[in-house]
Amino acid sequence: MAPTTTGTPLSLLALAIARASSRVVASGFSTRTPFLPARQAASACSAFQDKEDLLAAVLEWWARETAALGIGERTGLRGFNDLRVLMTYHVEHRGLLELFIRLTGEASHEKHPARAFIQQRYGKIVDMLVGRLLSVAQAGEIPPITHGQAESEIRALCAAMDGLEIQWLLDPTVDLVGLFDQHLDHTLDRWGQGRYVPGTS
Repeated sequence: MAPTTTGTPLSLLALAIARASSRVVASGFSTRTPFLPARQAASACSAFQDKEDLLAAVLEWWARETAALGIGERTGLRGFNDLRVLMTYHVEHRGLLELFIRLTGEASHEKHPARAFIQQRYGKIVDMLVGRLLSVAQAGEIPPITHGQAESEIRALCAAMDGLEIQWLLDPTVDLVGLFDQHLDHTLDRWGQGRYVPGTS
């Protein structure tokens, strides 16, 4: 059975939450801010006691949705193409991307309720991609690479993804998927030649 909030199956609330979330967080997730559910999902959101409950539900649903994309399941250098799928998903779910980008910025405050989730998510993604890059090198698909170089490469790749997403949110005419495809193509080609960033120890 799906997780519940005050007795209501979370799966039944997911669509309403997804549509309402970007509006509900318009004023941020400060505990001092009153909880005002969006009109489009008033009946669903009323199942949550406050913004923090809604936030927890949205983050849980977001994690399940993105996990269903299978990012990280394919092995080898071609496995990095899964990131293209993620970019397409973000274009198709703009409201959720807006929410995640906003929460990421707000979570820089150490007392923000989403801080632990954001930190864990970034850490998990970086660790997974670093491990994949090191495995690709060990398999001989690309020249040898140190752990420090791999981490620097992956953090730079994630930064490019975040930056392009923000540019697209600010200007929908930006070709998010196309630009990322070009950047990833260039990155994979550079890795294949062993032209890595210096990295750290």
